[in-house]
Amino acid sequence: MEINNKNKLEELDDTNTSKNEMAYIIHHPHILQDDKYAFSKSDFDQETLHEILFTAIYNLAQGGVVNIRPIDIDTQINQSGSRAADYYKRNSGLNWLQGLYQAGDGMDKAQFDLCYNRIKKLSVLRDLERVGIDTRKFYDTTADILNRDKEDEKLNNTTVDQIINNIRTKIVEVENKNIGKNNGMAQDA
Repeated sequence: MEINNKNKLEELDDTNTSKNEMAYIIHHPHILQDDKYAFSKSDFDQETLHEILFTAIYNLAQGGVVNIRPIDIDTQINQSGSRAADYYKRNSGLNWLQGLYQAGDGMDKAQFDLCYNRIKKLSVLRDLERVGIDTRKFYDTTADILNRDKEDEKLNNTTVDQIINNIRTKIVEVENKNIGKNNGMAQDA
């Protein structure tokens, strides 16, 4: 059952971290081919402009471009002639992109890894929320401002694998209880 809780999904976003991650990718597009990372358009789907920019950067990198400049991204978006291009123009995309490019100049890999890990965790939590799984155990966006630091620390100290394995364990527990381990038979009470 998919939920439609736009506010919850919006709260599971970190715009500044997303910008930093994208700024690094512009300067180092080869990272999109690194098997260590699993990039997805949904990592950037909370901000329309971010999604448009990531898609353009990804397409340029897939096309073999190794030195991506803001004008390359701008051209890629505008040549599409799509609603995305219209949105990009209406929101001063090129100006925004040039600022993003400058912000990524000199950013180091360790900083990128921090950004990547946070964005990936938030992306996983949004995906879980979309299919109806409560994620407050990992990151409670309803916590008051005084407790938000505790929630950030909790998220920072949890890996994507830990989140997924925790959910998987709960599903297996329900499966074993109701279907059984052998022959698809329900267990006796």
